Amino acid sequence: DYSSSAIGVGADYRFYFEPTCPKTAYWGPTASIMIASTSYKSPIAGGKTETGGGIILYPGAELGYQWILDGGFTVDVGGMLGLYLGSVSVAGGSGGFTGVGLGIKLGLGYAFKS
Repeated sequence: DYSSSAIGVGADYRFYFEPTCPKTAYWGPTASIMIASTSYKSPIAGGKTETGGGIILYPGAELGYQWILDGGFTVDVGGMLGLYLGSVSVAGGSGGFTGVGLGIKLGLGYAFKS
């Protein structure tokens, strides 16, 4: 048996290619931080359940396209490329890791008029 979970928060900043809406492409930096936990039954430890966790950082960049619909609602599609940086500890041991990650983004929102 194996289980894992994670929770996190993130932020991004957008630079739009066109200064006008209702539709335009954008790019920008993105970053998030996640706290992960895991548990599994270890066959080496005679079936004992081992637990652990760690922190994962994800700095990266995003590229996408946004539409502002009638009424102010927005639809957002895009992709992300980033670097995973983290450290985990399980069963008394710990280690760090890095990796490259790709992501697909779909968002629904609301654009307030200024």
